[in-house]
Amino acid sequence: MACHALSRDGSKMALTLDGGNGEATILDVATRMPTTPLDGTLYWNFAAFEPGGERLVTATQGTLNLRSAADGSVITVISDVQTSPWATHPDVSPNGDAIAYVSVATPAADWHFSGGSIVTRSFDPGTATFGSPVTLVNGAENAYYPTFSPDGKWIMFNRSTEDAYDDASAELWVVKADGSEPASKIELPNVSSGLTNSWPRWTPFAQTVGEGANAEPLFWFTFSSKRAFGVRMAAGTRPQIWMAPFFPARVGTGEPSGPAFRLPFQNLNGNNHIAQWTEEIVPVN
Repeated sequence: MACHALSRDGSKMALTLDGGNGEATILDVATRMPTTPLDGTLYWNFAAFEPGGERLVTATQGTLNLRSAADGSVITVISDVQTSPWATHPDVSPNGDAIAYVSVATPAADWHFSGGSIVTRSFDPGTATFGSPVTLVNGAENAYYPTFSPDGKWIMFNRSTEDAYDDASAELWVVKADGSEPASKIELPNVSSGLTNSWPRWTPFAQTVGEGANAEPLFWFTFSSKRAFGVRMAAGTRPQIWMAPFFPARVGTGEPSGPAFRLPFQNLNGNNHIAQWTEEIVPVN
């Protein structure tokens, strides 16, 4: 099992099998059974479901497609590598009206490239059509792994000086989804350089902290990091999932986040790269 994505209701999982450029499928999470044919006809490396889970956006060797979650068939070609820049790492906004992805200047594979820029496009779910690309973060320094906040107003992403694959220099950044705020690094969760702080993913739930005039919105996010875990794991050993808060009202006025903590119940001998969040619990047979 390689890269994977869950629908927001937790009922479907899109999977790439046997590593990069391997065959892909969609699983029914409750039964753990594939719902698309495993006959060598479906391939993608990254995927993201739209909110209702009926369709998903996939990245296949630089091409983005909107597909049916029922059988994996292509509904709309969003960006064709034959006529457009290489595109990868898609995400869909929580209300389904936009997508974010990486436009690549120098590609080697969907997961391995340089010169990545963070791009958004509007999406009309009714007509399955997409607007023109809007670049939020240019590829002067490699940017990748974009993900929409629960309110759709922010995009967190990675930036590194390497090739986007297991980059020790990877750090967490955030940018306003409408482009009205410049990208800024999140300092406290990054801690320091060289920790492979990768794969940010927001929890789907917006919260509020404080009372009265002091109340402010709060979102949580997770990411993968090779930082030290007490005396049990030295820095640089293997990735584990860590979690930190994000306070959107503090962007531009101070540090918008806080220190990260390691999520419990992880196998210390495992390499944990990405957390996938759902809005509901699905019992698994």
